[in-house]
Amino acid sequence: MNFVSTLRAPSRFLPMLLAVLGALFMTGCALEPVFTYQGRLLNDGGPVADGNYDGQFVLYTAQTGGTAVYTVTQTIPVEDGLFNVEIGNSNVPTEIYRQPLFMEVSVNGETLSPRQPLRGAPYAFSLASGAVIQGNELLTRTLNGQEDTGAALMVVNANNSLNGGHGLLGINTSQSTTDATAAVAGIAQGEGYGGFFRSQGFRGLYAEGGDGPAGYFAGDIAVTGNCNGCAMAYYARNDGSAAIAPGDLVTAVGVEVDAVSGAPVLLVRRAASGSDAVVGVATGAAERAPTTSVGGTTIGGFTSKGGATQAGGYLSVVVQGLAQVRVSSADGVAIGDRLTASSEGAVVSADVGGVARVMSAPDRNGLVWAMIDGR
Repeated sequence: MNFVSTLRAPSRFLPMLLAVLGALFMTGCALEPVFTYQGRLLNDGGPVADGNYDGQFVLYTAQTGGTAVYTVTQTIPVEDGLFNVEIGNSNVPTEIYRQPLFMEVSVNGETLSPRQPLRGAPYAFSLASGAVIQGNELLTRTLNGQEDTGAALMVVNANNSLNGGHGLLGINTSQSTTDATAAVAGIAQGEGYGGFFRSQGFRGLYAEGGDGPAGYFAGDIAVTGNCNGCAMAYYARNDGSAAIAPGDLVTAVGVEVDAVSGAPVLLVRRAASGSDAVVGVATGAAERAPTTSVGGTTIGGFTSKGGATQAGGYLSVVVQGLAQVRVSSADGVAIGDRLTASSEGAVVSADVGGVARVMSAPDRNGLVWAMIDGR
């Protein structure tokens, strides 16, 4: 018996060997890797006898030859030559559908040819703006050589060359500065992380800011390991009459709560003598910036702009870590010296109670790198 399969059309039968409609169906609220295959079996131009036939469906990665990635054997109920079967089940590994596939059908041991390509399914067309992917996946799954990849959506870039691109890239052109607009956002409704990043060969996370800081943290920060290049800084207001230039040591005279951001702001003035209680070094002027609310916390309010800070203006002050300090003279300043304040700039402290330890020779602007620790 020579079987021929044709596509079942509404008004007539179109002569074809195979036809894959590739329609996914929904079970409950979750999509399963299942598609329907409809056709008609003919023998010598007429429909085959009604009944059940043994069918085998094999998915290959090529039109001819290639590798079989999925095989299923099932009964094909036929009436007037027509049949409609469902291929796949919830156990089919969905990663096989990330490549071109061709289906080969055998009926009662006779292989029909040629293989037919799988086309896009209707639900796949829903991956447009506003698409929602829902899943109920366990964490314990290995995919692409990686363990614990269970996710409602997993994106893999398998290009391991020097020109390999992103695994996932998010671009957002919104002008809003609220926490509701982001190129990539993560929300954890249970006890899991809102975002988790791990690199096996390079940096785990890189952040770069535009007009503001590279990152905001509305809560405690826990760091396990070194914090390279870190310096602790505060925004402050020049409460004195003299301008404060970058590199000047400053002394604190109080603190005020900013009416806009609600954040504490140091009140400082330029330190002029060794008796001043120096808290840090000025790194440059700051100015007002818009605030926004993230998770119920107001962030923003200031941004650095550099340069000197006039009386009443805002500035950034490093209170701990590496920063440049302006010294009164290059004479006698050596690496390891402790510094204290004077009216002409920082000078070598006569005792061990200096505010900073010199870490470099002065540059042409009279600035030295120093480890700030305050006192």
